[in-house]
Amino acid sequence: MEDAYARWESMPPAVVAMSRSDAWTVLLALQAVMSHPAFAGTGMGAAVESWGRQLQESACDNAELYAVAERGWNRAEPDTASARDDGATNPATVRLMTDAYTRWKAMGQASATASRRDTWVVMMALQLAVSHPAIGETAMGPVVESAGRQLQAGLCDDLELYAMAEAGWDRAADVDQC
Repeated sequence: MEDAYARWESMPPAVVAMSRSDAWTVLLALQAVMSHPAFAGTGMGAAVESWGRQLQESACDNAELYAVAERGWNRAEPDTASARDDGATNPATVRLMTDAYTRWKAMGQASATASRRDTWVVMMALQLAVSHPAIGETAMGPVVESAGRQLQAGLCDDLELYAMAEAGWDRAADVDQC
């Protein structure tokens, strides 16, 4: 990783663009990951939140939708179930999201830009997100994994780094923390 970090210092920031609906899904996943000890209150968490807030700014096209997204950052203890279920339990939010998804089909893409080092952290956060059943075993999973793999493709400039990133998608490669 040290070699990659050194290379990345002289490279331009990573930019990723995706549909607004995919950006919303990735935003929810990043908010959910923020409660994990690896990210909560750490520099890695700051990178994840910065990237997620860029998606929020880019995707949210009105104040009401922005407020819904903001609630995901302000949870005392965010979790994947509440991130996913906000709209499912509130009819007004269901209408808001249905209207948003309809508008988004005709709108340009959402995007986020970050240093390559921070983008690596975001990719790891997305790998963690898809390991949670509330994301990985739902329609959110493929969207989140696709976004993470786009980041991986843009970052991994040698075979060793690619193999390391690829292992993050393989649950069999996970190590139990004692």
